[in-house]
Amino acid sequence: MYLPNIFIDLDGPILDVSERHYQVYKQIIFQLGGFPLEKRMYWRLKREKRQHRILQLSKITDKKEKFAKMWLNLIEKRSYLECDRVFPNIKNTLNALKKQYNLILVTLRNHPKNLFWQLKILSLKPYFKDILCQKENKGNWLSKYRLIKGYDFFDPSSYLIGDTEIDILAGKKLKIKTIAVLSGIRDKNILLSYQPDYIIDSLKDIWKVLKR
Repeated sequence: MYLPNIFIDLDGPILDVSERHYQVYKQIIFQLGGFPLEKRMYWRLKREKRQHRILQLSKITDKKEKFAKMWLNLIEKRSYLECDRVFPNIKNTLNALKKQYNLILVTLRNHPKNLFWQLKILSLKPYFKDILCQKENKGNWLSKYRLIKGYDFFDPSSYLIGDTEIDILAGKKLKIKTIAVLSGIRDKNILLSYQPDYIIDSLKDIWKVLKR
């Protein structure tokens, strides 16, 4: 039986990564001699894509490059990945979706082994028909585009669900429907500026877009 594809990002639509991002940020700021913001302000500025303001308020504006390097070294370590949580009731949504669609996880990670470790401990792997991972975490939409375009069973009637401009831009280039979720790393104003086909608060709201 034919089932349409849904390509879905992990961080944001499925996982709440706010604590991991905050703990890595805080650790780096302490090491660089700065002053970490409280989590609520940090996450608001992060979602508004105001990285310079975060570093400015943390008193390490002159250490931007060092911060970026340390971030890439820490953000995918298992000790920090343990901070991630599956959003409430999302597994129920994934279970319902997989009955009507081929769910394909698409993510950009520098350490695929740690990705599969995380999927195992969170019991997420069984929900997906395939897992596509690119060893790159540099915020490049072209990498995600190529990853999906090269999928053996790519279908132009597919959907792409994500929480950043990377997902929207990749989807538009692929000429497939894009669904942006507000539960991740970008706020509504930024996501709307990239004009996704649909925008929803959470993956739990997916049935407002798709038919059961």
